[in-house]
Amino acid sequence: MIFHEIYSLYYKTVTCLIQSSFTHVNEIINENAFKESFMMLEEALERWPIKNIDVSTYPLTLLQKRWLKAISLDPRMQLFSYSWAFLDDVEPLFTPDDIYIYDQYSDGDPYDDLHYQENFHTIMQAIKEKSVLSVTWKNKNKVSYVLPQLLEYSEKDDKFRLVAYDGTVINVSRIEECHLTHLNVSNTHKQRVEKYVLIEVKDERNTLDRVLLHFAHFKKETEKKENTYFVKLFYDESDETEMVIRLLSFGPMIKVIEPLEFKQLIRQRLKKQKAYSI
Repeated sequence: MIFHEIYSLYYKTVTCLIQSSFTHVNEIINENAFKESFMMLEEALERWPIKNIDVSTYPLTLLQKRWLKAISLDPRMQLFSYSWAFLDDVEPLFTPDDIYIYDQYSDGDPYDDLHYQENFHTIMQAIKEKSVLSVTWKNKNKVSYVLPQLLEYSEKDDKFRLVAYDGTVINVSRIEECHLTHLNVSNTHKQRVEKYVLIEVKDERNTLDRVLLHFAHFKKETEKKENTYFVKLFYDESDETEMVIRLLSFGPMIKVIEPLEFKQLIRQRLKKQKAYSI
């Protein structure tokens, strides 16, 4: 079953009518169905036993179940406590083996490691409750106290990072111990610095499509001038090194226009790569 009749236009309209307790009937029908549907729906509503109907959920189609099954096979889903038992007899729409990410590092986070999962859940709880964490991580002997702001995922590195309000960034896989505390750290709030880089993109070999897809999760502005595209990418200051590496991966198909500071970072990176190759 790919499609079910309850997803049709008229079921959607009746659902809206039920949820609104049949107020603004004309407006709802005009917005969700054909205007001439009013006479048909009015007659049908008089005959339907519509009292105490739960319209909050819809049954899943087979296509939706296959999609969910495919999502459940993603290793990162092990980080979330959710049962997928209702999909045991469903064939996935695709599997992780069907996807090859050519520009991703192979040493991603150990999502199936129980200690990693425990630390991940503790960080999520601290973010939700705005609690301070005591954290020790590899190559650092002392305990640090941080107030987590968010968890950030790097698609290229396939890693999660804890980002604290004071600017501290820690790879979750490097955390050895992580515990909630009752400390009150009132001076740890610090605004994250947003930067931008303006690039010129040659629309050859699908470069524009690749750039927009690669930076799909970044805020951006795109402008076309004749046959040239200019893309302005906004990123967090802590991601600057990664942004340099990502842009260099496109080679001569893109050109950094501004700011000057970012262009200097590109030059420095190229000089280092040249020195390593000698």
